[in-house]
Amino acid sequence: MSPAGLEEQTITTPVPGTMSVMAMFRQLTFIRCYIRRNEDPHVWGSILAARILMVFSASIVFTLGVVHLVYTFSGPMLTPRDPALQISMSQISPVITKETTMWRCWVGFNASHSMGLILFGLIFGFLALAHGQLLFRSPFLLVVGLVVLGGFVVLSKVYWFSAPFTGTSISLACYVASIALSRA
Repeated sequence: MSPAGLEEQTITTPVPGTMSVMAMFRQLTFIRCYIRRNEDPHVWGSILAARILMVFSASIVFTLGVVHLVYTFSGPMLTPRDPALQISMSQISPVITKETTMWRCWVGFNASHSMGLILFGLIFGFLALAHGQLLFRSPFLLVVGLVVLGGFVVLSKVYWFSAPFTGTSISLACYVASIALSRA
């Protein structure tokens, strides 16, 4: 018998020293049921809600990044309305170097910006799903995420347009709410 009065289960393995996928699943389910039964349901519910909100926040940023990356390399969405401007940007180099053109810089900045959004979404989404305790107990990670999302909101308000501003604002609200719920 285990400490909580639960029966210990013998897990048979197909090969000595290995564990079948089903056996691992049974063991994880047993551990999860034990944890859920012995935790305060209110605390567990708050933690689950915090994780869901964090994943939603990360998903918004990830989606914005993927859409931005697609728009960077296909279609006219991130090209100038005036074709002459794109031609001019393709012929003029920035002051910092003559090794590239303003158009290539434009495409590169957009692509790297997209990759940053995707990376943020993947990291914070993964941490919320797989390592929630690490994420919600780390002031460093929470502050870094808050500063980055806050920066995206400010940049989108000052330099971009309404769609990224709305998306990043909702993401920031979900992020802050997830932190508040994790502290409840």
